[in-house]
Amino acid sequence: MSTHEAEVRQWAEELLGAPANVSPLTGGANNHLFRCRGPEGDLVIKRYREQNFGAEVSRRQAEVIFLRHASIATPEFVPQLLAVHEHGDMIAMTLVDGDPYEAGASIPESDLEAAVDFYRKINSDREAVARYPVAAREGYRSISEHIRHVEQRVAALSVAHLPAEIRQAGRSSIDEVRRRFEAARGSVMRSLDVGEVADELAAEHLQLSPGDFGFHNATRVAGKPVFIDFEYAGLDDPAKTLADFFLQPRCPVDRTLFGRMATRISVAMPFDHLVCRARALGGLLSAKWLTIILAPLDATRYPPFVARYGAESVGELSRRLQRADRPCLFE
Repeated sequence: MSTHEAEVRQWAEELLGAPANVSPLTGGANNHLFRCRGPEGDLVIKRYREQNFGAEVSRRQAEVIFLRHASIATPEFVPQLLAVHEHGDMIAMTLVDGDPYEAGASIPESDLEAAVDFYRKINSDREAVARYPVAAREGYRSISEHIRHVEQRVAALSVAHLPAEIRQAGRSSIDEVRRRFEAARGSVMRSLDVGEVADELAAEHLQLSPGDFGFHNATRVAGKPVFIDFEYAGLDDPAKTLADFFLQPRCPVDRTLFGRMATRISVAMPFDHLVCRARALGGLLSAKWLTIILAPLDATRYPPFVARYGAESVGELSRRLQRADRPCLFE
């Protein structure tokens, strides 16, 4: 039993009574998940990995604040926060017992409507949103900041730390990411120069984002989605939320629904402004998503990747490298 699992078991027994059965669940790159069963019921404990990559608010803090807000605004769409372990960097939540959305599967229209309903409900109380204390991770107020951020991500990609057999494929993928970034930067700069979009987002147009919003972070329960994983949640540019919703690669959304989704997501920002800004940001964010998929090409992110995938690391990275030339909605 790992040290992490032993600490999770100890806390589970404090919450549920002893003995507690602790079973690892499939987690993300930034966390460990455990299903815990004891004499007093069952729950899920989430333990966050240590890396924070310079963010001012930890993933745990961001998720706790969002879950407390959502428990009032829209409790039917999120797990209930049960407890927070301050020293162990863990939270306990109700178990969401349903079916994950399969990668690449078609999303039912009713589930898309439910996702929009969830987003609108967390933004319905404008006074509460105005008081919200956390900015979304990488939730920049200006397009210029997005350009600098993606530029830094692209510049961090290299192949020197990779196994020799995949370095050439890595170089080709880096070249493609750079090509897309340069094209996107040129396009958005032209939009800024002619005044199609404003660089700085007006404060009144900020909306609350769940963070990494999409069906890759949802479970289908009783015919509707329940959303999970709010480590990146906070106040954000709704144009970024809209673009990312279509760009996330695991559970893609029908691209013909872009205009319809924009109509519903424009809670505080006028629809025409939202669409123009999302399209301007979309190319940049497409390049950013490639750097996320290809995160192991960043030497600082390679060790956590290897720790997660172990002997499968080279195969997993090879699969990711093959995705670098896929077309994007915003190109």
